[in-house]
Amino acid sequence: MEDLAARFREGVKERGGFRYPKELRELAVEYSLQARGRGAPWQRIGEELGLCKATLGRWVERGKEPSASVGRSALHAVEVVVVEPSVASRPVLVMPCGARVEGLTVGDLVSVLESLR
Repeated sequence: MEDLAARFREGVKERGGFRYPKELRELAVEYSLQARGRGAPWQRIGEELGLCKATLGRWVERGKEPSASVGRSALHAVEVVVVEPSVASRPVLVMPCGARVEGLTVGDLVSVLESLR
């Protein structure tokens, strides 16, 4: 584990410019996750790597995203559920944030969605 931190610090010495290369960010994330697994606080991990806690936290969060290289996406997973017509009398809108709208006609639901643009 200490080897990861040493490799990161050595890479920082060799780099130029303001941005950290992807390989260095990945080393820092890997080291951070291992250190957190052993109970180390974020502050100490950042100090060991010479990074502020906020930068380290952003890198770790980005590393958890399925498409971290693409960035944040406005697309969300959709689950299609087939319901018997007798059970579903009106459509239901469930938004990505978890809000649920029921009891409206299709036209009214479209109006709700258009007003959220």
